[in-house]
Amino acid sequence: MSGGIVLFLVSMAFLSLAGLVVLFKGFFVEKPEIDMDKAIREAGYDYDPKQHIFFSRIDAWQRDYGYCALYDKAAAPMGLVFDCEPVRFDYLGRKWLIEFWKGQYGMTTGCEIGVYYADIGASGNPEDILYRCAEDRYMLPMALALSKNGRVLFRRSGLHWWLTGFMLGEFSEPGELSVEIALTLKDREMLAAFKGGLAGLGYGENDYKTIGNTVFFTFSAPRSKQPRLYAKLTSRFSQWRNRLLCKIYRKLTDNSPDVYQAAAIIRRKSAWLYRSIFDMGKPFKLLKKREVK
Repeated sequence: MSGGIVLFLVSMAFLSLAGLVVLFKGFFVEKPEIDMDKAIREAGYDYDPKQHIFFSRIDAWQRDYGYCALYDKAAAPMGLVFDCEPVRFDYLGRKWLIEFWKGQYGMTTGCEIGVYYADIGASGNPEDILYRCAEDRYMLPMALALSKNGRVLFRRSGLHWWLTGFMLGEFSEPGELSVEIALTLKDREMLAAFKGGLAGLGYGENDYKTIGNTVFFTFSAPRSKQPRLYAKLTSRFSQWRNRLLCKIYRKLTDNSPDVYQAAAIIRRKSAWLYRSIFDMGKPFKLLKKREVK
């Protein structure tokens, strides 16, 4: 084993120990009550009490930050370990990106569909482009159903630019998850361009079906190169930490399905763990790396 790897492992062990010290330090410190709904909205989400999931708002603050490949590459060290499938294509004189994600987002298991665009004169390298989030007129009707080892965890649908769902306290490896997706494009031209983007990733006509301008397919094993695989040790450490946090969460809350009650318990026990609840989707510490001007 090389000295660099040993140093990395020692550093990771130190950081995990330091994190646990911070975590347990706040367990028995009383905290004042807060407005949970407000906290969720400020994080860019709403809560579905029937499915026990968080989901992104159309007016989420994340909409101001756009998207680029850098975000996927920087995700694993921040505890976001996912499979992603970026589908790129040209349409109406612009470069478009419709991306799909599934995996572990800190203390939540979840998935996402995002719609973005950039000017046609943007950087020649697709991975260097900073895309804008789709405005209301470019939002698309879409639906998703996230399953883990064949068991459906939740479903979401709507007219959106960033359709998501995140289940708190559920730990998963990306390979355990699959997403059934339905996506309705604007017109036949956009549909053809999107199908061309799928073909560029290696999807054949037997991998999806279309009805009108709607595409139906399953996102399971990604066809594109996965950024997390370039940081395998970091991804493994992040997943070890994520699994531990989910176990602590479930133990402290006694597996309560009531997120409001569970969050109140967590906040009284540890402010650090409470803040970790909201590290789902695309947190500020990730998106602040680049911002659309």
